Amino acid sequence: MRPEELLNRWVVPLDRRIDFLALAGGKKVEIPFELYVVFATNLEPSALADAAFLRRIQTKIKVGAVSEQQFHEIFRKVCGDLGLQCEANVIDELIHVIRTKYKEPLRACHPRDLVNQVQWAARYEQREARVDRDALMIAANTYFVSETDDLDNEIG
Repeated sequence: MRPEELLNRWVVPLDRRIDFLALAGGKKVEIPFELYVVFATNLEPSALADAAFLRRIQTKIKVGAVSEQQFHEIFRKVCGDLGLQCEANVIDELIHVIRTKYKEPLRACHPRDLVNQVQWAARYEQREARVDRDALMIAANTYFVSETDDLDNEIG
């Protein structure tokens, strides 16, 4: 289902807190529609719906890039939750690589996603996961896609 179709299907039930269920015999039954719905998208809101529709979704939160300090904090928390260690200078180098080589902003999801890449590689290689420079650079090369990457050199 396209996002526009879903939004249009739910606009009235979300606003009125009721929906109607159509039974096979044609009878409609009123049912409560009391949900807390969270939509997440990387699409521009104006591409999904018109201004009148977007006004009905009264609370919108943009989650943008994070600062270097926030990135470090998130990274330390992710590693700590998993019982892993990572040196601050390694995170600094990762930040530099993300910004310069991949030309990406720092996102709050990057620490978790990259540490997952490190863990998955370690599990595959049947070794203990270590969040060091080499492991993070391999994870970054796997995670970020760049038009300048030469896959033949990466594989060979």
